[in-house]
Amino acid sequence: MKLYLEIIEDFLKKEIMEYCKNNNYDFAKIVENNSYQLLDMVRRIIRDDSLDDNECFNKIEKIVRLFEENGINTGSSHNF
Repeated sequence: MKLYLEIIEDFLKKEIMEYCKNNNYDFAKIVENNSYQLLDMVRRIIRDDSLDDNECFNKIEKIVRLFEENGINTGSSHNF
């Protein structure tokens, strides 16, 4: 079943990319805008003084979740 899903996922990615190219999407601008928004959210989390634990666990946890919510893999260190 996993191979089946991987094949479908690859097919859909190619179809979506082709569609976007044909409709003149500016991928660099999309990534740039998203990156700026994520960076601003990370900055706000870091500046949040209500999260005051000594090890900054809550701030780091919020940043990791933010990345994961936006499809950015944070590795296996968050599997707890």
